[in-house]
Amino acid sequence: IDLIDPAILHRFGNHILVALPDEGERREILRIYLERVVFDTPQDFNEALDRIAGQTEGFSGAELKLLCQHANLSALRNFNFENTTSVTLGHFQEALARVKAAMKPLDEHRNETLR
Repeated sequence: IDLIDPAILHRFGNHILVALPDEGERREILRIYLERVVFDTPQDFNEALDRIAGQTEGFSGAELKLLCQHANLSALRNFNFENTTSVTLGHFQEALARVKAAMKPLDEHRNETLR
């Protein structure tokens, strides 16, 4: 917000700064977006949630949604009728290579503006 011209900000009235989700919140957001995604076992699902939430610091909810969409598309590319493919951690690793966090965590951003 500190990079936007104050005259433009003034036209928008009140400003509410929303912090990026922490790891637990990211896990819950991912759980919601992955409710209908097929994993081999419930353990795979829980492991995926834990690992992805840990690897996505600085991601917003919208970026997490995009990450899930990319992983689903990656799984679809590998789909065939003889040997069905579920979403795996590998699909999420491919998605993480494509989707990057647009914003830095709030604490990092504050530290940079203070320099």
